[in-house]
Amino acid sequence: MRHLILGILFCLAPLPAFGDELSVTVKGMVCDACAKAVTASLKSNSNIEAVHVDVDRGLVSISTKNGDAPSDEEIKELIRSAGYEATR
Repeated sequence: MRHLILGILFCLAPLPAFGDELSVTVKGMVCDACAKAVTASLKSNSNIEAVHVDVDRGLVSISTKNGDAPSDEEIKELIRSAGYEATR
């Protein structure tokens, strides 16, 4: 009976909210130091939850906080401030 009650409570618990997933192509990013610079710049924005960089493909995946995604221009400016050019 106890497991049944716990199961019902688990099903009724609210699911965590997830933000948007964005992908940006970044020109000139060729090494791990480049990836770290881009990551640090993007994470300086409080609305960015996580950043994953694929240096080989020149691709940056960005996870944002729920409902608070930065604009395309803000993302491009953050990448520009790290010394790279973003194309989306």
